[in-house]
Amino acid sequence: MSALACTSIAVVAYFFDAHNEHTSLLIWCAGALVALGVLDDKHDLRVGLRMMAQVFLTLLVIEGADGAV
Repeated sequence: MSALACTSIAVVAYFFDAHNEHTSLLIWCAGALVALGVLDDKHDLRVGLRMMAQVFLTLLVIEGADGAV
């Protein structure tokens, strides 16, 4: 999926969907993963650091969805 499509889906979900804490958490974590990818491309982060951040954000999404993911 292209970045434009992902951004469009996030904007629609954020503004036009029934906005709740689950949607907000998902959008923030997705944005953090994109930012982490940009930082990794620019600064070539260590694998352990990147993996730890990705696992943490994934666990936030799972916990935020009450295990329904």
